[in-house]
Amino acid sequence: MPANITVAVLPELPLAAQYPTIGPQGEFNMNVNGLAASIELFLGVDVLTDAGALRPIRWTGFSQGAQRYQGEVMSRAAIQTAFRNKVATAERDPATIAQQDWSGIDLALDHIVAVLSPRAQA
Repeated sequence: MPANITVAVLPELPLAAQYPTIGPQGEFNMNVNGLAASIELFLGVDVLTDAGALRPIRWTGFSQGAQRYQGEVMSRAAIQTAFRNKVATAERDPATIAQQDWSGIDLALDHIVAVLSPRAQA
């Protein structure tokens, strides 16, 4: 890898420790950290929730290289749209930030800063 590129794994997300999934065996809550915890899961419970429930992970296939099943959160486009709306709301009225869930974003950004800080000092 070139020196200006860093590879990092997303941090463990508490929300992802018991997250709803849908697969061939049915619907189960399980730990999806390291399996299907894409960046969308870090965008906040408020944007992941639809009709009072978290949008589940759908298992999509088996990765021979990783020797595990992979999945993705359902309705990614809707989650991304909800996040853009959340950001726009926060920009219009910063007082709403206190009612929004930014904990996942905070965790991811803190992780990125921690990973990159030693590189910046080198």
